[in-house]
Amino acid sequence: MIEDVAVLTPQAPARSGRSLLDRVTTLVRVIPFLAVFFVSCAAAYGAFFAKWGFCSVGPDASAPCLLQEMLDGTAKRPWIYRRLLPELAQWLQAHTPAGLQARLQEILQFDNMAQHYSSVIAAVNQPAGMQMTFYYVYLLGFLAFAGAALILWRVGVALTADRFASAIAATVFVLVFPMFLTVGGNFYDFTELFFYALAFWLALRFAPVWLVLLAPLATYNKEAFFFFSITLYPLLAHRFGWRKGALWAGLTVLLSGMTYSLVKAHYAGNPGDMVQFHLWQQLQYFRYLGHLKGFEFQYGFITPKSFNLINLLLVALVVRAGWPQLPRYVRQYLWLALLINVPLFLLFCYPGEMRNLSMLYMGLVTMLACGLSHALRRFYQNQAQTTP
Repeated sequence: MIEDVAVLTPQAPARSGRSLLDRVTTLVRVIPFLAVFFVSCAAAYGAFFAKWGFCSVGPDASAPCLLQEMLDGTAKRPWIYRRLLPELAQWLQAHTPAGLQARLQEILQFDNMAQHYSSVIAAVNQPAGMQMTFYYVYLLGFLAFAGAALILWRVGVALTADRFASAIAATVFVLVFPMFLTVGGNFYDFTELFFYALAFWLALRFAPVWLVLLAPLATYNKEAFFFFSITLYPLLAHRFGWRKGALWAGLTVLLSGMTYSLVKAHYAGNPGDMVQFHLWQQLQYFRYLGHLKGFEFQYGFITPKSFNLINLLLVALVVRAGWPQLPRYVRQYLWLALLINVPLFLLFCYPGEMRNLSMLYMGLVTMLACGLSHALRRFYQNQAQTTP
């Protein structure tokens, strides 16, 4: 099992009694990983904005700009429920000192986002104050993405004690992430990944009260966290026993549900519906096998799209390599996530939108990390045996 994997890379010394030199040495060892995560996130984030920008709500290219509607409170349900990023950006715009804001606006006149992403013209055509709000959403989304990469790495290290394999797994996932955002993609998908990764890490390593406190914030970003929080029960039960695990999971679900109820009641008058029903379209989509050979542009190149057979085979290889190495409680999380996420995907999500299988993200990353760590351990063991 992966708990017995030997450490392949130097680990940080124990926290107690660490000298200043130890801390500096640890920081120096971490910097290369942080640099890789930053560059990978920048590439993937740029690929996303080159394709979707701020305004995509799915397959309808003529739809009005989603972020603009969310900022003025007129977006349709359920999109209007995803409030965290727009409101945080508005707060930053309102509280930025006037002198700094004027300086930023002056800089952005010479190097605005439309020069890099044709899909964000809607942002730079806004009044100056609104432009800044768009830019804050852009910045906050990237920070969440980079933070998610760092947390994914730490989750892998917690499961494998292997920094190198965990870093590879996090980097691969970050670079592949834009390929999940097919058919549609939105700026809050990056904060959703951040909150899912953080919640998983908290359930795995920290006091459960932090997970409970995270629930309202994560739900305010996207209401699907209500269902994701249920999938964390096996991790909590492994650490605290099934009774205490159920208690902490229940409190997390309760606070998430209360937050969602308040937001839903506040925007009950907005157009649209609480959910969108897509089961018949999903059945029609999977009835025909054309989706197995679909392609699209990512990173300026043609790549397999959504449920392309190539993608399915790659996922199957990851599962084959990583599933046997997962701890039992992580496998239980993944089974529970499948049980919850797949029916929700079929009932309420537009066909082909792989991003709506987001509750499985942590399973994919952990299988990557554990599978890579196991493969590297075997490789080094074989090298040691064959070296004279």
